Amino acid sequence: MIGRLLTLTFLLLAAAPSSAQVPEAPGPHAVGWKDVSFSHPLSGNSTVQARLYYPAQSAGQGAVADATAGPFPLVGFLHGYFAFVDYYDDVCTQLASHGFFVTSVATESGFFMSVPNEAKDSRAMLHWTEDQAKPGGTFEGMVEIGGDWSTIGHSNGGAASFYLASAEPRVQRLVLFEPNWLNPPGVSTFAGPVMVVGGSQDIVAPASINAARYFTELTSSPRCFYVVLQGAGHNASLDFPIDLSTMPHAVGKSLHQRLAAGFLRAEVKGETQHFRHMLGTIAQEQSLLPISRASSPVHWSGSSSLTFHFGIAGRVDDSIAALAVGPLGANLPTTYGLLGVDMASAFSQIVPMPNNGIMDSALPYSPALVGLSVFSQGLRLAADGTGVLTAPNVHTLL
Repeated sequence: MIGRLLTLTFLLLAAAPSSAQVPEAPGPHAVGWKDVSFSHPLSGNSTVQARLYYPAQSAGQGAVADATAGPFPLVGFLHGYFAFVDYYDDVCTQLASHGFFVTSVATESGFFMSVPNEAKDSRAMLHWTEDQAKPGGTFEGMVEIGGDWSTIGHSNGGAASFYLASAEPRVQRLVLFEPNWLNPPGVSTFAGPVMVVGGSQDIVAPASINAARYFTELTSSPRCFYVVLQGAGHNASLDFPIDLSTMPHAVGKSLHQRLAAGFLRAEVKGETQHFRHMLGTIAQEQSLLPISRASSPVHWSGSSSLTFHFGIAGRVDDSIAALAVGPLGANLPTTYGLLGVDMASAFSQIVPMPNNGIMDSALPYSPALVGLSVFSQGLRLAADGTGVLTAPNVHTLL
C-alpha cells in the first residue's frame, strides 16, 4: 500500500531550494583558540608556531576546551605564500564550530617560504596536538588518539599538503583552496578523497593550469571533486578582501567555508546530505561549477517543504546514473555491491550520466507521508557495464 502510494505521489521535478541548514552556517559548538609554540623532531624549523581552534566551554582566546562531545577529528590547515595564520581565522573557526579540532601552522609565512618545511611543520603540529590530547595533556580527550587526519591547504599550502601526505600516511583527506601547481610528490598516488577548489578569476594561480592540473593528476583518489567558483579570485577564502574579482568577498569566503566544512562533515562524519550543497543543482545555482570523478560514488538525500531531494556523484565518463527510493530496505548482494532498497516498492530513475558526473533530482510527496522513513541509493554504471552502488541512506520525510 505504502509502495503504491509512493509510486503515485513521487513525480520527477527539477531540484528545488531547500530550507535545510547549509554547511557554512555556524555549528553548535563555541570555539576557543590558542597560539602555541613548541619544538618537535619531525619539524622543518627548530620552533613550530601554530594556532589551535577547538570546541570550548565559551568562545575566545584561551577558552577552556570542552571534551564532552569529543574526541573530535583532527584537521591541519596549511597557509599560502606570504600569508599569516590570522588570515584564515574565520574558515578555521567555522569548521571547529562543527566539532573539529583545527590546527593552523604559522611558520613559513615570510617572503622566503619553504613548501617542504611547511609540510614538515604541519606534520609535527598534528603529532604534537595529538600528544596534548592524551591523558594528562592540556587537551585531554579532545582528539581521537591514533585516528586519521585531514588537511586544508591554500595556494602553496595545497602543494605542501602533498609533501605532508607523502610523509604521513595518517593524512587521508585533502581540501585544496586555489592550489598552486608546484609539482609536489605523491599527487598521482594519493588514495584518499579530495576536494579541489578553483576561482574562475584567479590571476595568481589560474585554475585552468593549477587547480585543474591537480584534479587531472589525482588518478588514485576514489572520490575527487573539482569545484570552480564563478567570479572568485585567489584569496576568496581569506578573512579580508584583497582580490580584484566580481564575486563579493563575503560570498566567496562563505562558499569556501561551505566546501571545506561540507566535504569534511560528509567524508569524516558521514553527513552525506551536505554533498547536495557542494555538488547538486542548488550549488550550481549559487555560482559553483562542480565536476565529479568518484569511482567510489556518493549519494545524498533529504527533504524539505514536501520535497525529497536525492542525487549521486560518480564519474564524468560514466554511461548511466541511477537513483532509487522506496519505503522498504533490503540487504541483497549484487554485481555492483549490496543493494539496500527493496526495488519491488521503489521509485527509480535511470538516465545518461550528465557531463559533470553528477545527477541531482527532487520529488514532491503528499503530506500524508510526513514522518515516513524512506530508503534511497544510487548507482554509477560505466560504459563497459561495470558499476558501483553507493551506500544506502535512510531518511525520515519532514
